[in-house]
Amino acid sequence: LDAVQANPDDPDARLRYLSGLRIAGNTREALEQARILADMEGAELYKSVAWLNFAEIVLDEIPEDAPDRNDLLQEAMDGMWIALGWEPESIPAHRVMGRLALETGDEDRALHHLAIALSAVEIGYELRVRMAKIYIERDDFEKARAHLEAALDLAEQAEDSRAVREINRLMGTLH
Repeated sequence: LDAVQANPDDPDARLRYLSGLRIAGNTREALEQARILADMEGAELYKSVAWLNFAEIVLDEIPEDAPDRNDLLQEAMDGMWIALGWEPESIPAHRVMGRLALETGDEDRALHHLAIALSAVEIGYELRVRMAKIYIERDDFEKARAHLEAALDLAEQAEDSRAVREINRLMGTLH
């Protein structure tokens, strides 16, 4: 709070304050700080993270029976469109947009955004496996192992048993 009071136009200070409010469970004030951060002049790089925080707060911390939940869900959806405008490839933004769409009953939009988020996870581990294979060919087993471990985490998150088996097989070839 002191940093925000000392320099209310500092987006880093405002983001730290917002994070602290979330940790402390001060949900309504955190929502307000996310709005302020999203509207700050000259802080365009923070718009996406502000709206992502806002949407996550609404989804995870506003009770389902809150009288203003539907209005907040709509505000979060509108904000996430802004966030995706700034960062159209953002996986967290697509994941949250999919969750918002589910909450508002728009299953087609939910499927669209969740598919984008899922495909990026799948692409992420497939690219890491390809990189690991190159490192294995170069006998750089340390880098290969690091990529395979990261790929295994992603494949497990995606519940892709075929990829998990392939990654484990490759890990077994490391010296």
